[in-house]
Amino acid sequence: MDKDVYNPLSKVSFEAIAYNAVGRASEVGTFPAYALVHSTGNSGWSVGMVQWDFGQRGRGEKVHLLLDNYQAWSRPEDRFSNVEVDSLTNRLQRRGQVGNGLTQGEQERLNAYLRSDSGRDFVNALNREQIEYKWARIGEPLSQVGWLQDLGVSDPAAVGEIVAMTSKLFNQNETRGARLLQQLLGTEMSSEAVEHWIGSSGIEGLNPQARKAIVSGRDSVLAGIRLMNAMETGHGALSTRWRDVVYVNGDAALARGFNINPELQLFDAMMRNPAQGARIFRNVELGLPSGPAISSGINKLARLEMARVELDVAGDLSVTGPRGFQYRLSEAGWTLVGEPVARRREVDTPDHIELGRAQPMSPGNGASEARGLADGRSVLDVGAHDDVCGIAGSVLQDVQRSGMTGVTLARLSEGGARTLQDSSGKLIAWQGDPRDPATRWSVTSVEDAAGVDVDEVLRHCNRAVDRPERSTAHASMQQVGPQQGGPAGL
Repeated sequence: MDKDVYNPLSKVSFEAIAYNAVGRASEVGTFPAYALVHSTGNSGWSVGMVQWDFGQRGRGEKVHLLLDNYQAWSRPEDRFSNVEVDSLTNRLQRRGQVGNGLTQGEQERLNAYLRSDSGRDFVNALNREQIEYKWARIGEPLSQVGWLQDLGVSDPAAVGEIVAMTSKLFNQNETRGARLLQQLLGTEMSSEAVEHWIGSSGIEGLNPQARKAIVSGRDSVLAGIRLMNAMETGHGALSTRWRDVVYVNGDAALARGFNINPELQLFDAMMRNPAQGARIFRNVELGLPSGPAISSGINKLARLEMARVELDVAGDLSVTGPRGFQYRLSEAGWTLVGEPVARRREVDTPDHIELGRAQPMSPGNGASEARGLADGRSVLDVGAHDDVCGIAGSVLQDVQRSGMTGVTLARLSEGGARTLQDSSGKLIAWQGDPRDPATRWSVTSVEDAAGVDVDEVLRHCNRAVDRPERSTAHASMQQVGPQQGGPAGL
């Protein structure tokens, strides 16, 4: 599929619409998605961008997988007993509002897992099942409608709006969504006509609360799809990177390496708050004045999983991830700004391990030494050296033995030293945030490394390792130049 030819009727574009215009913009917003949420209705506990309800028929079996995954991920002392697992299973599978409450401690432990890389994979698998269900019932039938196919050639943005609104209505009320689908199968309609239909025929006979919710949902999904349409059809650096993520990397969920990738964090925050996202788009993509913009989690729990994205009055864009690392965007790409800012992981403390990953550090061992180097005082930052390939080869061997697929950061073991002077020197490499006990790391003994450029060593390592999901945190973004005009509605 050509990433620069937008076809909202294709399955991959439908997935992007479902995850982002429907899920992020109209379902979750800036509320938590990677945390258990107790419904005010009859659904019980749910999780995810497109809301997996554990209390619904046929979905409760996933509770067993959730708890099994948590048990494997957590430290032995933090695991639930068999009795607690049975009780949690019963409560998480129960619908309604009575008899299924979780304690604060239970929620904190499970939510910490759901925010981890392993937990995000679990939630995203649930999201994919939901989206497959919606593709079969909404996306695929729409993709076969002749007049929509023709309209998609001349006005793909309008087709995107129609697909998004139909999918959203189906999310809210499957009967009304199916009714709209039948209308579209037999009658050619503009995006404006679909919008009007939802606000009239689509809510006829429903109670006032349901009518209000459907109209509000329609308006929210329109804001989301209009921002997404702009990035799907734009010609600037931001639009190009969006399409690379969705179509080249196949990551419509914005999920792979999210916790260490400011680019994914930026797109996530933009789509969760389309009004602020549109301001960011106008400034970064089009070079047009837009005023300041901020997109951040609405509460503490949401801020543990969502970055704070800020466009200041000077037009400078910064992304502060949920793990405290702050990046700024310039014409050269993303730049890490200093040390991590004050952490917002009030609940998600270093209390877990993942299989194949480093355990929490204890005093007196090499791991403790490695963790202590994350203060930034001993960066390997010296000139070029002929032995760079040999050193990179040694580092690469240790990186691969540790199960790593690349290197994000490297430090020296000597406190305050900037070169390796003797055989006792150690180069510690991390893939991810060194402050996160779940991050993979390796230690390599290096001799006579004076003059080695760490960037060159890392380039050799990362070039040699197969990294299909390599973080773009340190990749350069194309120069962003002012454009004339802009997509309608932005």
